[in-house]
Amino acid sequence: MRVWITRTDPGAGRIKAALVAQKIPCDIVSALAIEATVPAKLLSHDAHGAVTTGTDSPVEADIVVLVSTHAARLYSESGFFAPKCKHLAIGGATLEALSVDGEVAARASSEGLLEHPLLQQGTERVLVVAGEGGRADLVRELCARKSAVFKLELYKRVVQNLARLLPTEGDIIEISSVAALEAVDLALKANRVEDVSDSVRLVLPSKRLAAAASALGYDETIVAASANVPDFVKALSKC
Repeated sequence: MRVWITRTDPGAGRIKAALVAQKIPCDIVSALAIEATVPAKLLSHDAHGAVTTGTDSPVEADIVVLVSTHAARLYSESGFFAPKCKHLAIGGATLEALSVDGEVAARASSEGLLEHPLLQQGTERVLVVAGEGGRADLVRELCARKSAVFKLELYKRVVQNLARLLPTEGDIIEISSVAALEAVDLALKANRVEDVSDSVRLVLPSKRLAAAASALGYDETIVAASANVPDFVKALSKC
């Protein structure tokens, strides 16, 4: 058995270190690379989640939601950074990357963010900081709850060459996003791993992502409590 870690650093390195300490064979084969979007894209959404306008000027937001460490780092370095806003991060590492006070979702997922008191029904203006095309479900749900929702796209995810991802029966693949799932699926099929349900097991951070994997033919899935590194390591250790 070998565990393939497909997320990007720094999370990938933390997962590998924890698995190595438990003498679990593993390799990092990042499915995606992160590239800054220049110029950044600031999008306004209507009550149904559709994009209405785009602008390059900062907006006045009451709550800023950060969905990854990459989002936090790039946001803190951008002209959109508003340190006096209320900040909600998807996980502890994301908040640390921001270096300001804020709150953390109980579970590192879109579902965990939506459960937080700050994101319940209200009149606040919310800014979601994410990658291009990411967290569409999160944005759509917030549009139904809040008076105004904006999305700041600061990076894009670029699919990497996954030629090294050649699993044998019983291998486990760590997946942390829909984009990573799609990249891994393409690589497996390109490498002619045709009966994926018999060849690999996927460890994913939510039932929503597990459902997407099932639709692609992956029946052997394990759902971690969240995308946080300790939760993924716990799920992987049980395998």
